Amino acid sequence: MIVKKILVCPLDWGLGHATRCIPVIEECQRQGAEVLVASSGRALALLRSEYPGLTSFELPEYRPVYPTSSSMVLKMATQVPRFIRTANQEHQIIERLVKEHSINYIISDNRFGCWSAHVPSVFITHQVNIKLPSSIEWLSFVVDYLNHSFINRFQRIWVPDVPGSGLTDSFMSADHKNVTYIGWLSRLKPTTPRNSTYRVMGIISGPEPQREIFERMVVKQLSEAGIHSLIVAGEPDQSYRRQEGSVEIVSHLSSSEMEKAIVSADLIISRCGYSTLMDLMTVGAKAAFVPTPQQPEQLFFAKHLREKGIAFSLEQHEFSVTLMQKEATRYAGFYTMNTSHDLLVNAINDLLR
Repeated sequence: MIVKKILVCPLDWGLGHATRCIPVIEECQRQGAEVLVASSGRALALLRSEYPGLTSFELPEYRPVYPTSSSMVLKMATQVPRFIRTANQEHQIIERLVKEHSINYIISDNRFGCWSAHVPSVFITHQVNIKLPSSIEWLSFVVDYLNHSFINRFQRIWVPDVPGSGLTDSFMSADHKNVTYIGWLSRLKPTTPRNSTYRVMGIISGPEPQREIFERMVVKQLSEAGIHSLIVAGEPDQSYRRQEGSVEIVSHLSSSEMEKAIVSADLIISRCGYSTLMDLMTVGAKAAFVPTPQQPEQLFFAKHLREKGIAFSLEQHEFSVTLMQKEATRYAGFYTMNTSHDLLVNAINDLLR
């Protein structure tokens, strides 16, 4: 029996792309494939910590930098040439890896350059169309044209959502016919009984400097209020655990540790990145969100979940731990969200056939 080799390549834009590739990796292995991984930065560090036995390769880093106070659009625009150069560089590496390691398939989570002209290539994304701030929505056709020009190099598009959920509908495009929904992806499994160890758990994530700004803000308010809390700092390339007053801060948690921590907290405070939402939907949690400033995707999710009565949210300049604790009691949380693994199983089975 010939074992198929699959190269899985998550983006290094925060940790979410890497964490949501974990169920993809595990299902590929369950269906008999050999998995290799390629990424960069903290995303690669996370996968190496989860799978120390897997063959892994380092790709060029995208290293997005978010603004502290200036325009997000302007900051991103100035980095586009570097992003394109990185995509071209990683594509050359991918073609070499395909040849040298006899790779049969590529699954790329938002890495534009991780495709091959010689083997089937899959692109995982929840944003076929990219949301822009309302002030420059007129530029959407330009941004989407550029985005689609990269995506069209892949034979298949996998969307980590379930049809009709309403979460990613406005990010989709009728122009793409090779789209497959693969269900919500989470590295967590709803197996740990709930308890109440921490009043608040803060999940810190995203590119710098906003990751560090958010961490300092959350730790400061929790410590000053004397709230027994756990902060996961989102730094898998570091190894530390320290105490600041009533707040325990840890650099990173494994998947099983993360699951146990989430179900032991009365309230989760975090960004509302899509991968974080999928984790909370899978495990079931009461949450309150602080979207990354000026990031339209997170602002959309925060508004959507608030309007659905699922989770309270505040913008970063309004941040108040005590207010979030109070208001979160009026929202249902993610306890009623259902997840299914069948869509992912079918998608991988179809790819391997």
